Amino acid sequence: MVENILTFCTAEIPPETISHFIKLSQHTLESSRIWSVVRTPTSHPLGKRTRTTILPFQTGFLHASLSTLSDFVTSAPQTDGYHFSRNTFAVLDARSVEDETVVLWSRLESMPMELVEKEGWDEEKKMTEWKDYRVEFRKACWVVGVLETKPGLFGEIVEKGQGTSVDGEGVLKVDTPMKGGDWEDRDDRSTDDESL
Repeated sequence: MVENILTFCTAEIPPETISHFIKLSQHTLESSRIWSVVRTPTSHPLGKRTRTTILPFQTGFLHASLSTLSDFVTSAPQTDGYHFSRNTFAVLDARSVEDETVVLWSRLESMPMELVEKEGWDEEKKMTEWKDYRVEFRKACWVVGVLETKPGLFGEIVEKGQGTSVDGEGVLKVDTPMKGGDWEDRDDRSTDDESL
């Protein structure tokens, strides 16, 4: 996975929760350090990977709407060396503190098949939709990998319940390949101000 994922806090999230999210999400196979916590709308540079330990901050996205966040992701300037996805972003909200879940948003673009067959793909006629998936911290990186490579296919798999289910709390349960070993004991003591 090359692009980093912009991550927003729509509630005041303790730094320990953000650090825990970043650490737990590294447990699946194929996972990598992809999270870029955006503290305020004027944060710079965007797309820089966030590392642990997180320093306390006051979020500039308190109670931000999907429209506010999706507009930010799709229009914010890219910075050389720090590339971020314009199709996927993550939200840590008040519930994240309680149940260790994160909301992943994925942009889907489509056109009615009859139009595509008749006229071909037309950027002006395409429809854009943002789809959300609330997932456990430890599955987030793996889900992002699929969303980034095959967003439409992932949606179909979820709808059909193939290796997935949604529990009574609305959390998407996904069968993911996990890394071996005890990852809970591994500690990254670098600060989020350090670059890779």
